[in-house]
Amino acid sequence: MRLLRICIFSLLLALSGCGGESYSLLMQAARFGDAQGVSKYAAEGLDVNEKSKQGKTALILAAGAGHAKVVEALIGLGADVQAHDNNGATALILAATEGHADAVRVLLSHGADVAAKDHDGGTALLNAVFFGYRDAAAELLKYKKGIAAPDLNEAMLIAAGMGHIDIVKDMIQSQLSVNVMGLNNRTPLMAAVKFGRMDTVRLLLENGSDPSPKDSEGNTALMVAQDEGKQEMIEILEKALASKSASAPAPAATLNNAK
Repeated sequence: MRLLRICIFSLLLALSGCGGESYSLLMQAARFGDAQGVSKYAAEGLDVNEKSKQGKTALILAAGAGHAKVVEALIGLGADVQAHDNNGATALILAATEGHADAVRVLLSHGADVAAKDHDGGTALLNAVFFGYRDAAAELLKYKKGIAAPDLNEAMLIAAGMGHIDIVKDMIQSQLSVNVMGLNNRTPLMAAVKFGRMDTVRLLLENGSDPSPKDSEGNTALMVAQDEGKQEMIEILEKALASKSASAPAPAATLNNAK
């Protein structure tokens, strides 16, 4: 349901220009990437932080459209990088949701809150990962210290489940654990198995993913594969479990103390 809400939210963003929404001349300039127009209208006294009926600011509009130079200009004119619209989405969240890595980079360099959440609980990283925007996700991962652990964990599960293998690789290189647990104690490996992401399953196992944990319903990754009838995954996971068992230290011998 969480992912469905994100999808619906993205659709709403695409339609946000409808419904009688109106913008000031400065906001229109920002929306269409007109940096000179933005400077002109700001000099004439138009408020760079004015909000539309839907709570959009010039910065939010520019970021959502990927106009990184206009984003930079607006910030220089005093635009609030933390402002959010009526859905709770900030300029950073919208830039990431649309995959605009340059705008994401500019906003982060000016202190945009990487942990900000919209009213559905979506963050810049979660949205970028869900839609497979590797470059935007990579910029956000540079600021991972500011992101709550549960959100990092969920991002890893989403990337694995969606089969965004390059993003999973980037997360591993960013030293995020492949053995995190998300909702109902499910692991990235379970998510990849569930959705048939064979390449991601291999990558996770090669990077130390543990096939033995159980989710809250008592299922292991192997059991998920068996339920889904994924024979190749079953064989790979059986080998991984056998290898884990073989490499486990032998139990210490019990010494009988003679009396």
